[in-house]
Amino acid sequence: MPELLRTKLFIPRPRPGRVARPRLTARLNAGLNRKLTLVAAPAGFGKTTLLSEWIPQSPRCVTWLALDGEDNDPARFWAYVIAALQEVHRSLGVSALAMLQSPEAPTPAALITSVINEIAAFPEPFAVVLEDYHVIDSQPIHSGMAYLIEHLPDNLHLTITTRVDPPLPLARLRAHNQLTELRSNDLRFTPEEAGDFLAKAMGLTLSPHQVEALESRTEGWIAGLQIAALSMQGRDDISGFIEAFSGSHRHIVGYLAEEVLNQRPKGTLHFLLQTSVLDRLSGPLCDALTGESDGQATLEKLEQTNLFISPLDDEGIWFRYHHLFAEVLQARLQRTQPEKVTELHRLAARWHARQDMTTEAVHHALAGADFDLAAALIEEAAGSMLRMGAIASLMRWLDALPEAMIRTRPRLSLARAWTYHLGPALSLERADGWAQLALENALAAGSLDSSLSGEIAALQSMIAATRSESTLSRDLAHQALQNLPNDSPWRSAVTFCLGTAHVDAGDITAAARAFEDAITLSQNDGAHYIQLAAAAFLGDILVLQGRLARAQAVYGQVLAWANPDLPQKGGVMAHAGLASILCEQNQLDAASAHVQAGAAMVQNVGGAWSAHVLDRALARVQLARGNRTEALAILERSYHNGLRAQVNLVVRQAAALQATVHLAQGSLDVAAAWAATSGLRPDDAAAAHPGWWEVEYLALARVLAAQGRQKEAFGLLDRLLDAARNEARAGSEIAILVLRATLHSESRLTNDRQRPLRQLEHALTLAEPEGFVRVFLDEGDTMRALLVELQSTLALRPDEGENRRIAAYAGRLLAAFAQSAVADTRLPSNLIEPLSERELEILLLVAEGLSNREIADRLVIAVSTVKSHINAIYGKLGTHRRMQAVVVARELGLLPA
Repeated sequence: MPELLRTKLFIPRPRPGRVARPRLTARLNAGLNRKLTLVAAPAGFGKTTLLSEWIPQSPRCVTWLALDGEDNDPARFWAYVIAALQEVHRSLGVSALAMLQSPEAPTPAALITSVINEIAAFPEPFAVVLEDYHVIDSQPIHSGMAYLIEHLPDNLHLTITTRVDPPLPLARLRAHNQLTELRSNDLRFTPEEAGDFLAKAMGLTLSPHQVEALESRTEGWIAGLQIAALSMQGRDDISGFIEAFSGSHRHIVGYLAEEVLNQRPKGTLHFLLQTSVLDRLSGPLCDALTGESDGQATLEKLEQTNLFISPLDDEGIWFRYHHLFAEVLQARLQRTQPEKVTELHRLAARWHARQDMTTEAVHHALAGADFDLAAALIEEAAGSMLRMGAIASLMRWLDALPEAMIRTRPRLSLARAWTYHLGPALSLERADGWAQLALENALAAGSLDSSLSGEIAALQSMIAATRSESTLSRDLAHQALQNLPNDSPWRSAVTFCLGTAHVDAGDITAAARAFEDAITLSQNDGAHYIQLAAAAFLGDILVLQGRLARAQAVYGQVLAWANPDLPQKGGVMAHAGLASILCEQNQLDAASAHVQAGAAMVQNVGGAWSAHVLDRALARVQLARGNRTEALAILERSYHNGLRAQVNLVVRQAAALQATVHLAQGSLDVAAAWAATSGLRPDDAAAAHPGWWEVEYLALARVLAAQGRQKEAFGLLDRLLDAARNEARAGSEIAILVLRATLHSESRLTNDRQRPLRQLEHALTLAEPEGFVRVFLDEGDTMRALLVELQSTLALRPDEGENRRIAAYAGRLLAAFAQSAVADTRLPSNLIEPLSERELEILLLVAEGLSNREIADRLVIAVSTVKSHINAIYGKLGTHRRMQAVVVARELGLLPA
């Protein structure tokens, strides 16, 4: 993001000879006890002047931010807000600023929550003034401001000046007495104030009658009084002049400003018109536009004569014209010298470019239709803007350029591609199309240097990874790393992408190496979000390898690295990983705690994959507690999140996990429909290196077995087992062996009871050192029977060494079965499917005669959730009415007689 302008943070100085307005400053001081003060009036009513008079008298420290149209980029807006906060104390907003400087753009809620927390922890009360809020038309900014106001700490007061009411919750603030309002009628000069102003500020001695007449004509409008006073200076017939004008504010401005301009010396008028295109003026900048060398002296003279110019710093270097006066000057320039407007903007653009003031340079270059200069500046700034999250500004600049120019300049095409990949208008198809266009045009023009080639390949690798095109992503990542400079900030992100591609392709060893390299690179280039995400993925690999203790340590390191006030996707993934491990070890309460901690983060960072791994962990906890309805709802949410974000892996995993739950519920038709439309086959080549897709293939094996296609199911499991062993994925091997043992025990293909026992014993040998539990418990009664049978077999062997260790482990698992609320998750003979804990709880309340509403109130859940559970109970008991369900449940011994 281009460097921030310090002049926007300058608090305007009270003018000499100003009119004291104690009635208004008292109201401003009283308003400090509320959340918001709104100073709302059209231009020229003295909003800024009033606040500049009030601030030195305020009992609180006050900081200032002058807004302009460029601030409609949320990243830029909040960066300036943080800069204003840091004028109070440099510690304020540090975490939020780190968020903004991360390519992993934070959600508005996360960013503002961080700001709120740091303000709340600050010991002193203070106020922030946002000047000219009417220039903001960004809905995300308005939403963020509404969130800030709603949660505003007691030690912060906001004051907003604006020409129109902003779309903020003003009515609610009024209703709760949290809003102070100063409007046009409050700001108008009284006749006494008008007399003081004309005498003190403008040096005019008028009679009380003349003052009253002038105040009446201008309706106390301060800008009108000032322009009228400037017009009267040197006139003999003051009374005649006062009688001569009337009308609206706009009419008065046009008439009187022309009068004022006509009285200026020719040189001064030339200066005013030539510099009217500028938002901020300095002596050297003005010289660049006028061709003269007296810019600084002229600015100082204009300030001394009160000619609608205000300083923007204490050194007298930067100034600005009053908005109304600037509009009059621009209108006159456009009317009298239209051919000069473009030239002046171009001169301003070149001057700002030489000063490395990119935002201002681009603004003037676009206004002056100097598209070549604008394009060059945008090309140079695009990389840093992308990494700093200033996507909205970059998109706005690109939209202002001719489309043909973007298409023919490879770096602009690439910038457009990045905005489609990282911005709010996510479109992988458009991002890929623009990246390809950049590559083709660079090749055609002979301008494809290694840096550009590397960056294009980096983006294409990330797009391919999002689409789960692992081979293409891996090849492009290698190409990018070969071409990117060693100091390129994209190297850590591409190396991370390479790691995900290796996992996708089933090369776990290479993936782990890539993630370790990404951690090192990110530590060197400051890409903290890559460091956390790469470490979290490294933890996931360790889980696949069955190294749960080591994975726990890595996830813990991620959380140690993470800033608690700066939530990032890596932190969410670490909590999800810890939750999964703890759930696997049957520590469900501890697992739930990590899910809740991750959920608090994921709301602030977004991201379909990080949300999915958390939902996946939460769904497994719910399944372990017998709450299949809740688990399905969680997975359905993850599925739709993946669709919206166009992350294919999330969509497919969520669908496969849903099919597994449906199968456990006895809904074979639903699970079979998934298998038929999944595109998976038991003889797929991908099953030899399944990577992330192992979840799908395990679900497919279950469905095939349930359909009576045992040979195909076991053939698929054999290939998955070979892949797991070849890739040293002991965690995967355990899960496959457990499923094979379960399906073999239930299969009618063979009467060989030793085969499932051998598979189970092997699984136990691998699982015991790391304390796997749920992988066994989740298979229900069949697994419990196998464990009992294996214990009997082990009892016939010598009571020593490995036999003793495995027998003890089997005993611990059987004890866990006994304690589990869902020991029987398979299909008993007398029920279509066992009832979950929550369903039994609801059935008991139904038996007591409670209505759906009463049950919902008792359990603190929604009525719709009660209805969903009751429908599930009907399906499992084979009934259609409440009392019928109670009768059947009593017959089955589920309820007391």
